[in-house]
Amino acid sequence: MTIEVTTPLRSKSQSTVPEAVRRALHVEEGDQLRWVVEDDGSVTVVGQRLIDTSQAWFWTDEWQAKEREADEAIASGRVIRYELGSAADVEAMFRDLGLEADDE
Repeated sequence: MTIEVTTPLRSKSQSTVPEAVRRALHVEEGDQLRWVVEDDGSVTVVGQRLIDTSQAWFWTDEWQAKEREADEAIASGRVIRYELGSAADVEAMFRDLGLEADDE
């Protein structure tokens, strides 16, 4: 895929990264852009998300969709809360999950 756009250089040497370029680089506000300028004047820009690689799974689109779904369920009250210090609640939690309390 080739994307070619032109943007003006404004005061303070600022320019807006066009939406099509942000999408192609998979970056959003707060992410880093690494600029590599070659001797021939060509420039390579690499988007760098500020995510610890050991936590990258959490920031996948699929996982974030599940996080939003869970947040909506909590906000709407569609949750069951258990007191884990209570043996009866622990039993109820396992029962609701379709497990026995001594299953692993």
